Amino acid sequence: MLILSWTLLVSRSLSAEYFSDAPGPHLTQLATEVSVIEITSIERLSGANSVTWAYGTNTPLIFAVRRTDNLLTNMNVIATGIVSHPSGQSTFYDTNQVIRSPFYEIAVNPRGVAAAAEIRAVNTVGYHAHTADPGDLLLVSPTVDNFNGNTLEDILGSQLPVNSLVFIWNGFGFDPPAHRSVFFGWSPNYTVMRGQAIFVQISGTAPGAVTFAFTGEVPEARNGGGTSSVTVAGLDATAYPYPVDIQFGETQAAIAAPVGSSVFFWNPVTQRYDLPETKTTFLGWPMLG
Repeated sequence: MLILSWTLLVSRSLSAEYFSDAPGPHLTQLATEVSVIEITSIERLSGANSVTWAYGTNTPLIFAVRRTDNLLTNMNVIATGIVSHPSGQSTFYDTNQVIRSPFYEIAVNPRGVAAAAEIRAVNTVGYHAHTADPGDLLLVSPTVDNFNGNTLEDILGSQLPVNSLVFIWNGFGFDPPAHRSVFFGWSPNYTVMRGQAIFVQISGTAPGAVTFAFTGEVPEARNGGGTSSVTVAGLDATAYPYPVDIQFGETQAAIAAPVGSSVFFWNPVTQRYDLPETKTTFLGWPMLG
């Protein structure tokens, strides 16, 4: 029997349509004098999100920044008229941090070129944030590709207070927990792939609720990349490896799972798993779409 453990990044209630192609913007070769534009970093700072992009060209450019909190919908323009810098790099600071999962893209028009001749950056960046109280366990997963790498130091860094823990399932049990300390950071500094679910426990001595986020580049293809495999006749901790809401029954993992397989959802409020849902012959995943 195949058993899956799925994070609450998956929405049970939304009827989000599943796509196999990528919605992200791609460079349109409309002006040979303009080099590739690429977003190189996104950071959650105190009071603002910073988005930096590079273009490496001497051609004068004017940029616009777009943002959405749902990659299934269109981007909204939040800033225009950003003039290119001689260094070939620009940064925009978005002071709206109310959105829990903002995603950004950059568009440009070379001066003197018609507005229809738009060139977009080759990538989209963003983050999804989580909040937990001291001592609470959250089952979470990165669904974007961090610019620095895949270790705990890369994806979590110093966002969590000292003495916080991360528990990683290896298919048979949990590895020794990673512990965050003042001098050594995360130890062991495990690698966590996109789509791999992990338990994060906020330090019980934290003064209040803690918000942290996985930041990085949106992957090009949905339902692909990252860690989307499961262990046959075993238990696996996995998640949808793309930052959109989707019904569990529409994922490749759910479709490929044989009848009799079960999925467990961690409930952050009760701090325990809800009753499992099981795949049947005639109804599939009756409660999960």
